[in-house]
Amino acid sequence: MRRRRRSSNLSPLGTLNPETIYARKKAAEWLVRLLDCSVALDDAFFKCAGWCIGGLRPVLHSLQEALEKNRHGGKKKVMLQSIKECLEEPESFFDDALMSLVGNHPRITKPLQDIIHRECERAAGMKVDGFTLARAKKLTKNLFGLSDEAVRICEYAFIVGNFDKSLDTHAGQARL
Repeated sequence: MRRRRRSSNLSPLGTLNPETIYARKKAAEWLVRLLDCSVALDDAFFKCAGWCIGGLRPVLHSLQEALEKNRHGGKKKVMLQSIKECLEEPESFFDDALMSLVGNHPRITKPLQDIIHRECERAAGMKVDGFTLARAKKLTKNLFGLSDEAVRICEYAFIVGNFDKSLDTHAGQARL
C-alpha cells in the first residue's frame, strides 16, 4: 500500500447542504449508468463512488461479508486477508486500496461492482429538499430557452464546477 498524507472529503450526509446532497445524488445516478455499461474500475471511479455514497468502508464490509458467504476456492482466505488489510488503512486511502485489491484479485470485480451499484442506487434515491433546485432548473430553462438535454448539461457543468475539489477526479471528469 502506498503511504501518503491525504485529507478526506467525506462528510456525513446529515451535515451536508441540499446542493451537495443533490450533487451526490446526481453523480450516483451517473455512476449507476456507468456500472450498467460495465465500466472499468479505477481509482478515480472509486474516489467518486466514495464521495457519492459517503465513504467506501461500507463497501469493503459488504464485500467481506459476500466473500465469507460464497465459495471462492483456495483464494478466499487470501482475498479476505487483503480486505482486512484494506480496512486497516485510513479511509482516505480506500480508493487506492480497492484498486490494488481488484488488480491482485480480479475475481472480486463483479461482486464489488454489484455492491457499489447497490450503494449508488441507494444514494441516487436519497430524498432532497429539491424545491429550490427544481425552481432554479425551471428558471434557467425558461430564461435561456434550453431543452431538457441542455439543462442536464448545465447541471453537469454546475456539479463539476462547484464540487470538483470534493470529487478530486480531474482524470475521471469525462466519465461522468
